[in-house]
Amino acid sequence: MVAAICMVSFRHSFPYAYTTDDNIVTLTAQLLLVCAPFQTAVAIYVGIMGVFRGSGQQTRGAIVNGVANLLIGLPLGLMLANMVADGIVGLWLGISVAFLICAVYGIIWLVQVDWEGLANDAHVRTQDTHHAGQDDSVVALP
Repeated sequence: MVAAICMVSFRHSFPYAYTTDDNIVTLTAQLLLVCAPFQTAVAIYVGIMGVFRGSGQQTRGAIVNGVANLLIGLPLGLMLANMVADGIVGLWLGISVAFLICAVYGIIWLVQVDWEGLANDAHVRTQDTHHAGQDDSVVALP
């Protein structure tokens, strides 16, 4: 939320840190206005991806990313880029929709996931894998 407020509040001054071209500043200000509302979805999306990794669900995260970004966000962005006067705004709208899809999917997954089952899976994955005959007292140095 803070990021979105900052993006909107400083949209006309922030671009000058990178350029003095007024046309680019105007386009960037427009782009920041379009992307700001999606910042909450981005924050949720990033957190959800961390939960996927931490819970051993990396494949699920990769699939959600792939479907949302490559199959929905990118084609939608390219289509919107050709329809909107300043094409870059349309491209970012498509990617922002992909972030929103990931966030919504992640929230639904969080509500419905079997946490006990995930905890049991984690316990099994982290069991001691000590092999018979392995000597822990000897450390090989490079």
